[in-house]
Amino acid sequence: MIRLALALSLLAGAARATVFVDNGTVKINNEITLQDAVYVANYRVHHDLTRLLLNSPGGNFQAALMLMDMVRADRTATRVPTGGTCASSCALIFLAGTQKSIGASAKVGLHGPYTETWWGDTKPMEPRSMEVWAHTVGLPVGWVQRALTYRTDEMWWLTRGELAQLSVISFP
Repeated sequence: MIRLALALSLLAGAARATVFVDNGTVKINNEITLQDAVYVANYRVHHDLTRLLLNSPGGNFQAALMLMDMVRADRTATRVPTGGTCASSCALIFLAGTQKSIGASAKVGLHGPYTETWWGDTKPMEPRSMEVWAHTVGLPVGWVQRALTYRTDEMWWLTRGELAQLSVISFP
């Protein structure tokens, strides 16, 4: 009985996988985890990471930094699909893409970097981490200060005009 429960829980975990590959495009379609970063790193051993489709409310900050580095190193094209959302740590990855695009009604959102404590509370991270990331992806310096004013339960949704300033191609 215990083996059956373990097998079912493993299958349930597999069914909730957030990263998968479809015709050479790596897709992240849920909260970003360290396991996602490991999966993509393993994928890169045998394949080029040329396209990354993102639809995520965010997730683990360290995982996002790892994925951002992979995207930059491989000069990966990033995209948020029509109706998709790429917020918080997902935006770190998206904006690192060499060719960035969003579908109709897609949203990209930023807020200040926060980390979770052992007790489940959130606390602000050092602004320097966001400043380094912003410089890496070409985010205007003033935008960092603006993003830092948004807490983890808030979001600065970038307008199409703001995204265009970052060379994001918008599709109607």
